[in-house]
Amino acid sequence: MSFEVAIRAENLSKCYQIYDAPKDRLLQMLVRGKKRFYREFWALDDVSLTIARGETVGIIGRNGSGKSTLLQLICGTLMPTRGSVQGHGRIAALLELGSGFNPEFTGRENVYVNAAVLGLSRAEIDARFDDIIAFANIGDFIDQPTKIYSSGMLVRLAFAVSVCVEPEILIVDEALSVGDASFQFKCLNRLEELAARGTTLLFVSHDMSMVKRFCHRVIYLRAGRVVASGSPDEMAELHLLDMRDEQRRWASGGVTPVTRKSFMGGQEGMAFGTEEGHISAACFTNTQQLSSSYLYGDDIEIHVEALLHESITQPNISFTIQEARLLVIGGGNFALQPGPVENGWRRAAITVRFRAHLAEGRYHVTLKLLHGATEDTSQLVEKQVAPLAFDMLPNHQDFLGMVDLGLQRIDARPVESLAKASGTQGAKVVTEHPVERTWQVAIFGTFDVENYGDLLFPIIAEAELIQRLGSVNLHRFSYHGKSRPQWPYAVTSLTELPHVAASLDGVLIGGGFLIRFDKVVAHGYGPTTADIHHPTGYWLTPALIAQQHAVPVMWNAPGMHCNDIPDWARPLLTMALEQSQYVRVRDALSRDTLGALTPQAEIEVLPDTAFGLPRLIDEQRPSAAFIRLREQAGLTGPYIVIHAIHVVESFVKLFEDYAEAFQGYQFLVVPIGPVLGDDPSVIAGRLPGAITLSFWPEPLLMAEILSQAQAVIGHSYHLAITALAFGVPVFCSADLTTGKYTALAGFDTLHALPDVATVDPQWFLARVGKTGPSPAALAAADQLVEHWDRVAAIIRQGKTSSRPVLGAFLQHLPNLLETAAQGREPLPAECPASPVVPEPGIIEPAQNLAAQELAQQQRIVQLSQQLALSDARMLELQNSNSFRMTAPLRSIARGIRNLTANKNRQC
Repeated sequence: MSFEVAIRAENLSKCYQIYDAPKDRLLQMLVRGKKRFYREFWALDDVSLTIARGETVGIIGRNGSGKSTLLQLICGTLMPTRGSVQGHGRIAALLELGSGFNPEFTGRENVYVNAAVLGLSRAEIDARFDDIIAFANIGDFIDQPTKIYSSGMLVRLAFAVSVCVEPEILIVDEALSVGDASFQFKCLNRLEELAARGTTLLFVSHDMSMVKRFCHRVIYLRAGRVVASGSPDEMAELHLLDMRDEQRRWASGGVTPVTRKSFMGGQEGMAFGTEEGHISAACFTNTQQLSSSYLYGDDIEIHVEALLHESITQPNISFTIQEARLLVIGGGNFALQPGPVENGWRRAAITVRFRAHLAEGRYHVTLKLLHGATEDTSQLVEKQVAPLAFDMLPNHQDFLGMVDLGLQRIDARPVESLAKASGTQGAKVVTEHPVERTWQVAIFGTFDVENYGDLLFPIIAEAELIQRLGSVNLHRFSYHGKSRPQWPYAVTSLTELPHVAASLDGVLIGGGFLIRFDKVVAHGYGPTTADIHHPTGYWLTPALIAQQHAVPVMWNAPGMHCNDIPDWARPLLTMALEQSQYVRVRDALSRDTLGALTPQAEIEVLPDTAFGLPRLIDEQRPSAAFIRLREQAGLTGPYIVIHAIHVVESFVKLFEDYAEAFQGYQFLVVPIGPVLGDDPSVIAGRLPGAITLSFWPEPLLMAEILSQAQAVIGHSYHLAITALAFGVPVFCSADLTTGKYTALAGFDTLHALPDVATVDPQWFLARVGKTGPSPAALAAADQLVEHWDRVAAIIRQGKTSSRPVLGAFLQHLPNLLETAAQGREPLPAECPASPVVPEPGIIEPAQNLAAQELAQQQRIVQLSQQLALSDARMLELQNSNSFRMTAPLRSIARGIRNLTANKNRQC
């Protein structure tokens, strides 16, 4: 959705003069303003708003709040008393019933007149006339005067004209309320079509379900003023609360029992109730947080705790599951069993569970604490509107709508069988869908650091694999295995890998800057135990452990710039490359360095998988999280994202020297990698009016923020890739001629940010503006589609055939351990470039597989005896300077010893 302005109103006001008697109007004319004989009624008072092109905005409020007046001012049928309003584009409006129609003209004549007023030529009207008549569906009445039309016929014809002239802005004021159900259904479908095409929709409705269904944003009017503006669900709840407050004031003589209460969600939201109770805590049990994500068929558990006054004798709680716009799709009501009274209060807790047979998308859970036997007859104690949110990840289940009802095909028995069994009654055959397997896939990387790019890789991999394989359980392995509240998934420590390795169907290495040997990831992020070598434990150890279990290993575009391969690691790395089914790296430097180790591995360059983000994010349908963020942050116009890091000093200086050149843009300062020291306070103070966020956005929300920007300024590699993938220009402070940035050399919308002294504001502004993905970005996305197809095909093929990986590793392990302990490198003769050397007695793969397996087992038994020496030397090795270097070898050795013990028992 673009942020080009469609409608802008500033300090808009409309005042009417109210006369108590007709004579007062005459007296007012005679005194010529010297005395006032009227009262002022401000139907609209100081209203300012901005509506972006492509937005769907609802206007709600009680009767007399100024909704229709606002629409008429926007359309130009009323003149404002104060302020101004501008509409950019062709405006079609459905205001008062029959407005714009001459009752003496026929329907046909009114169509031509109205379409001409909207700016269409006679030829354009002729071309669209048949569509208008077909949509209105009023038959022969089209040639009758409209004064004989019913209200339904009038609105049919008016709506048909408005939508068929393809307006850029469509304004509707409760016009659909007079149509029958079938016509309303047709109109709503056409509104959805117009919204998808980018038409700006602005309409008034008292139907909150329609508001939630269509609107990106809602403006709430009360007594001619804007009292709130926000997401549809929040504004609908505010409207409902005000209506209930008024009803209670009327019923109780002015007493207002319900008040606003503290919202328990992480961002601003809605909560209200009495002082008789409080929902004190809520979470999804798998994350212990207010958010989570699930696959189709998962069990979703929610735990809630409440504090109740002792006067609440029948406490209940209701759970309402809602889709992204808070339309209810299900729920339940449960009695609470509070504990003993403590100082006038009692505590209660409940855990509920349901099976996630839901379509892909974002869902919310609203909680209501009640006093009474049922929700219909109970008194509200507290309502928390959508504090819990969960995402259903993509799935291949074949069903329609939001909920899978488990619909099954039931076929009658074939006719010929029924003829033979004439004495039977209506036998049925139930055909069930075959049970789909869940693929177990592991991915390894730095997924437990606060860095946007690192957190992206598992999200992209999971979505792409689910699209191709159906049900996928993605195990995300990382060093510490720590998960934080803003994490979109759980992370498992690498120490758990040996327990699940045998059950895996595939292993993905990376991506990211992962192929490291001695580079520290971030301050304080070191090895957790002696069992894991840092940082080869991210990728080399998992690859070898997977290969010893014959699990397919695929390199998911990792990189290795600025790293030299130590001699001790060359044999292991060579073996890992040669035994991997698929090796793709993200830059030519990595390809050339790894390719020099062995000619047997097919190593090619693959675009970073973040170029596939447009397959996960729909730019035309912003997520509820992005809409809420934009509203709360005040992002009402075009904005530029600035990486919260000191190296963008050149742009800050450019702004300070030429601030007036950037008046048409807002600045959003965001940290891309807090773990790397990003901090909005570094530069935000030097950019007056710059917007900062109170939280670090989760990866897909961050990607959506970048996708809607007009420019991105920063130093982050994945900030640049995300912007390029969506056609947003990037001004980068990094050196684009070295390291990983060389992979982006072919993108003409990636600009090196010059030194302060050479920055020309005209040069900069000429390159600002989202234009759409470049051919290079589209080619990268297409290449990634082929990549994920290949990965899915390898996983489907199953485990690899038996290879002499164990024998080769055991052959060289003692030498590696001993030479490392002595502080010298292994001799090349003892550790050839390719350790998989056929030994006498080992059967070649072309021969009988059973004989090969038997020979391999015998070789393992023979070579495993060498490990006894390593056991005796272990204490010495632990005290040596080479302990850190040999940690990955020892980690693999323990796994191999366990496997060897099993092999020995079989022999």
